[in-house]
Parts: sequence; C-alpha cells; structure tokens
Amino acid sequence: PVDANLETLSLQTGGRLFNLAGTAELAEVYATINAELRSQYLLAFSTERRLQDKELSAIEVELDTRNLDVRTVTLNR
Repeated sequence: PVDANLETLSLQTGGRLFNLAGTAELAEVYATINAELRSQYLLAFSTERRLQDKELSAIEVELDTRNLDVRTVTLNR
C-alpha cells in the first residue's frame, strides 16, 4: 500500500517513483533523473482571476512529435 500511495502521489504531481533494491542502482537512477531534468520545458501562464475547473480542463497542449510526454500540473493560489 505504501508504494501504491507513493506511486499515486508521484503521478498526480508530475513525478516518478523509483523503487530501488539497493544502492547499486543509484547511479542509473541519478543518470535517468539527470537526463530528464536536462530535457524538460515548462509552459506556464497566469490569469487575472482564478479559473474554474471546467475552464482548466479545456486547456490543451499539442506536440508536433510523438517522442515527448506532456505532464500537466495545476496550481491555484
């Protein structure tokens, strides 16, 4: 259950969970994280007013290539 909760939390927040059997796997995990961080882009926007859930769900991001993943995170302040 703990791993399932961590997996759910990581997916909801745009992250990933790495399950390690031991420290020998750390170098590979660090290399994976490093490669992902060096290839990320952030697209952000702000509005004058807080958007409703219906308005937020209507926002779409389209890519020209199929080799990329789109992760969305919504922050309402």
